[in-house]
Amino acid sequence: MNLASQNRFYGFVARNFHRLFWPVLAIALVLLLLQLKDQAALRTDAAPMGLASLAIGKYAVDSAILASWKSRLPDIPADDFCEVKAEQPTRLQMAHAVVTRDLVLILFSSLLFIIILATLQAERDAKQMGYSVAFSHVLLVCVGLAGLFGWINDWALLRFLVGKGTPALSVTSQVTVVAAALLLLALSLYILFVLIFRHYGLQWLSNYIRTKALQLFRFRLILLGWSSSRRRSGSWTRGRTCW
Repeated sequence: MNLASQNRFYGFVARNFHRLFWPVLAIALVLLLLQLKDQAALRTDAAPMGLASLAIGKYAVDSAILASWKSRLPDIPADDFCEVKAEQPTRLQMAHAVVTRDLVLILFSSLLFIIILATLQAERDAKQMGYSVAFSHVLLVCVGLAGLFGWINDWALLRFLVGKGTPALSVTSQVTVVAAALLLLALSLYILFVLIFRHYGLQWLSNYIRTKALQLFRFRLILLGWSSSRRRSGSWTRGRTCW
């Protein structure tokens, strides 16, 4: 890929930032909320952090976690005694669904980082800030590596959940989850640094909040004025009927 096509890619993402960012963010948030809801059901004495305990635990700990997840989830009380109760799934089945969904969440989370980093690079090119495009390429490679490590970790977890876990898979899960977490932390800190110190994100946020607060204040005044005029109109109408 030559320099012109690279710049076209960053420019395309920047021009279509809102069309790309908000749908991807919405899908990622929905998936994250589902993950958090199901993760709560996976917390047991052997797995106090849910699926994270399985990812970072040693082989003996992982075996104990899988044994604790073989029990079924508590029954949900039925509203009607005549209602047929559906059999609750086991925690192993729920963990399998969580890991499968996490594969999709990793994809959309990686897309979010790519959209943000590409937009920042396009803005640097437009302002001629002198930053090398190669540095943005390194950041995008880090995003890809974080996603790849996340998928490898999920693959190892799926092997454990179907009863094919080994000590080597346990070590693989530990290494990949730590590597992915460190890469995502570094990328998040870099984005925050650029937004705050290079693009004056705090100043923009302060101005945005001030503008919205002023709009809300004006809207409140309009509502108060409209309500007051309605009360005066009602009292004038009642006065005429008394005459």
